[in-house]
Amino acid sequence: MRALPQQWAMRMFEVAADGAARGGGPVQVRRNLARCCPPPQRRCLTSWCARACAPTPGTGVRRSGCRRWIVVRLAERVESVAGGLEHIHGAVEGGRGAVLAVTHSGKWDLAGSWPAQRIGSPTVVADRLAPESLFRRVVLFRKSLGFEIVPLTDGATPPCEHLRE
Repeated sequence: MRALPQQWAMRMFEVAADGAARGGGPVQVRRNLARCCPPPQRRCLTSWCARACAPTPGTGVRRSGCRRWIVVRLAERVESVAGGLEHIHGAVEGGRGAVLAVTHSGKWDLAGSWPAQRIGSPTVVADRLAPESLFRRVVLFRKSLGFEIVPLTDGATPPCEHLRE
């Protein structure tokens, strides 16, 4: 995708998202939404999945699934609208580093891609997911965004010791 002109790639994401929505929505999106709604409302899952694949108004992102592809544009947007970034840049340039607290809501890993693009590799403590193969896929994805991943449990060193280094 990266080798394609952006317009072509965006169109391919759009076609894929429309196809996924027609098929009842991506399986994982459907599972995530099912956890969030009580059984009487589960009849709405198909329309909710379709909305998850729909254009994202006002963002310049045509389908939610392609957001991972545009992390550089997202970093540019953060730099242009966020306040107080000079404190983070100053701490890093002064050799102290910075601790950023990011809520676990929405696509926090996309927001976390800003420091990877502009400052350096953020270190993230990640809860182990089951099955292990899912955890490995999530770690690979986040590493592709530039993150250093420290597992909360069963890592080479406990997270607190790793973060002190």
